[in-house]
Amino acid sequence: MKRGKPAELGSYPRKGFWSLIVTQFQGAFNDNLFQYLIIYYLLFEYSRRPDGGVVHIGMWTWMPEVYVQALATLLFSLPFILFAGVFGALSDRFSKGRVTFMTKVLEVGIMVAGGLAFWWGAPVLLLVILFLMATQSAMFGPSKYGILPEMLPESRLSWGNGIIQMGTIVAIIAGTGLAGPVFEFLKVSWNGQFYMASFLLVLLSLLGMVTGYFITRPPAANPRQTISPNPITQWKSLMPYLKVIWYDRVLFQVVVGYTYFWFAGALARQAILQYSTSTLGYGETRTSALLAAVALGIGLGAVFAGYMSRGKIEQGLIPIGTLGMSIISLIVATPREIHEAWTLPFISALLLPLRLTLPEWLTPGGDLYFAFLLVGVFLLGGFAGIFDVPLAASLQQRAPIRMKGGVIAATNMLTFVGMAGSSLLYAFLGGLGVSPAGIFIALSFASLVMGAYIAMNLPLLLLRAVLWMMDGTLFRLIVRGRERLKEHDPALLVANHDTLIDTLA
Repeated sequence: MKRGKPAELGSYPRKGFWSLIVTQFQGAFNDNLFQYLIIYYLLFEYSRRPDGGVVHIGMWTWMPEVYVQALATLLFSLPFILFAGVFGALSDRFSKGRVTFMTKVLEVGIMVAGGLAFWWGAPVLLLVILFLMATQSAMFGPSKYGILPEMLPESRLSWGNGIIQMGTIVAIIAGTGLAGPVFEFLKVSWNGQFYMASFLLVLLSLLGMVTGYFITRPPAANPRQTISPNPITQWKSLMPYLKVIWYDRVLFQVVVGYTYFWFAGALARQAILQYSTSTLGYGETRTSALLAAVALGIGLGAVFAGYMSRGKIEQGLIPIGTLGMSIISLIVATPREIHEAWTLPFISALLLPLRLTLPEWLTPGGDLYFAFLLVGVFLLGGFAGIFDVPLAASLQQRAPIRMKGGVIAATNMLTFVGMAGSSLLYAFLGGLGVSPAGIFIALSFASLVMGAYIAMNLPLLLLRAVLWMMDGTLFRLIVRGRERLKEHDPALLVANHDTLIDTLA
C-alpha cells in the first residue's frame, strides 16, 4: 500500500490500526478514572471541613456534591466547545498520526502534574488539571476519527468505527467502575495517600504514548490549512453547517434529540452520584458501580437497538426510548422507603418460587435496594442507548453528502453545549435545594416532552414505533430482496393489504 493512498480492498495497516485502538482505549480509561478520582477527592476533602463544605450565597446554598460535580462537568465540556475548530484545523494541517502521538506526550505531563496536585492537596490545581486533561482529549478527538478514512479502505470503515466505539464504551465502564474501589483502597489502606494513584495513571499514559508512536502517519490532509487561535473565528466556520441543520426540519429534530441525549446523560450522572453519596450514604465503590451500570446500559441498549433495527434506520425506536427513560426516571425518583415497603417485597415474592439467591456483591449487607437501584439505572442507560442509535444513524444519513463532516462536527459541538448546560442547570437546581429525586422527576418530564416534541414534528415516528412493536408480536414481517431498494433511487411498492401496512413496515 502506497503512503497516503486508499488501501486495497480489505487490506489495512494492522499494526497502525490496532495501535490506535489500544491508544484510544487507554485514553478513555484514563480520562474517566482520573476525572472521578478528582471528584471523589474533592468531595472527601470538602466534607471534612467544619462547615461540611457547604457554600452559602444569599438565598442559594450549594452542597459539595452539587458544585463539585457541576464545576467538573463544565470544565470537562468547555475545551470541546472552545477549541473544537482549532483542533480540527490542527488535524488537517499536520499528519493525524503525528498529532495523536503528541497528545499522548501531553497526557503524560498532565498525569504527572495531577499526581503532584494530589500530593500537595491542591483542589484548585486539580480542577485546572482536569480542564487541561479535557483539552488534551479534545485535541485527540478529530485526529482519532479523522485518521480512519485515511487508514482503512471503505469496506472496513464501518467495522473500524464500531471497534473504536466498542473500545470507548468498555474503557468508560472500566474507568468509571474502578475509580471508586481505587479511591476507597487508597483512603483506607494507604491512609489517604491519593497521589499513589498517579503512578498507575502515568504508567498507562506512557503505555499510550508508546502505542501512539506506532499509529499510521498518513500525509497531512491540508498542509496549508490556517489555524486561528481565536475560537470565535472557528465558530464562524461552523455557521454554514448550523444553517443546514436549521433549515432541514428532519435534521433539526434529529440534532435536538441527539443533543438532549448528551444533556440528559450528564444530568443523570450528576444526580446519581449525589443520590448515592448524599442521600443513601453509599461509599465510592458502590457509587462507581451505579455510574458504570448506566454506561453499560447505554452500550447494551445501543447494541440491542442496532440488532432490532434489522438492517435499516428504525426511527420508531426514538419515542420508545424517550418513554422508557421517562418511566425509569420516575421509578428511580421514588423514595427508597416506598420501594422497600411495596416494590422489593413483591420482587422477593416473585423470586421465592425460583429459589434464586442474589450474590453478596449485588446486595452488600443484605441491601436489596442497592441491587434494585443498580438494575434501575442500568435500564435507564439501556433506554437512552435505544434512543441514541437511530438519532446517530439518522444524522449520518440525513446530512448532505458534501457537508456531512461539517454537520457532524457542528453537532458534536452542540452535544458538549448540552453537557455544559446540564452542569449549569444542575448547579441552579441544587442551589435552590432541589434533591436528586426532584432532578430525576424533572428528567422524566423532560424526556416525555422531548419525545412528544419530536413526534409532533415527525408524526411518522409514532407510526413507526407502533409497527415496530407489532412486528414480532402480532405478525412477523419477512423481507426478501431489501438490498435491491436503493437508498436514494425511486421505487414502486405494491402492497396486497388495503392499509398498505406492508410498505410502511
